[in-house]
Amino acid sequence: MLPAPGTGLISRYFTGDAEADAIARGEVTVDFFATPMMDAFDVRWRIQNALRMLGLEQWGMPYGETIDADRMVRIDAALAAKEDVLGAQASKIANWQDIFTHDFIDNIPQEFAAHPVATIFDLFNASSAITYQAHTTDCVLANFVSGYAAGLTNTERDYRP
Repeated sequence: MLPAPGTGLISRYFTGDAEADAIARGEVTVDFFATPMMDAFDVRWRIQNALRMLGLEQWGMPYGETIDADRMVRIDAALAAKEDVLGAQASKIANWQDIFTHDFIDNIPQEFAAHPVATIFDLFNASSAITYQAHTTDCVLANFVSGYAAGLTNTERDYRP
């Protein structure tokens, strides 16, 4: 169920965002970037990040369109629902905040970065009774730093291309 325009935003990402709140209340509208080349890191950047978290890729963005109260509330409601999924997946990696850190101003939350890693681990493990990827710091780091993986397996590092 969507909140009515003017009743406030419900996603954690837009909570406390005065510019996004003004759009949702119908006080202002904002014209989205005309092209993928952004020239300002304002509420349009944050809306684009929200759309990224919802799964839109570069060419699926509403370039040149106006974001009004109804559209802002819909984006926010969809994002609020997605945040529950992102949080559930990220929480599978017990200390994801220590690995995927920090949340920078106006950027995509690092919970979003932990989500695809946990999801990929689930996909690796889904086809077998064998756990190929544990949701641990060691497995996360081993997937990103090859030297770390060699240390875990007690093998010599091999840096050949």
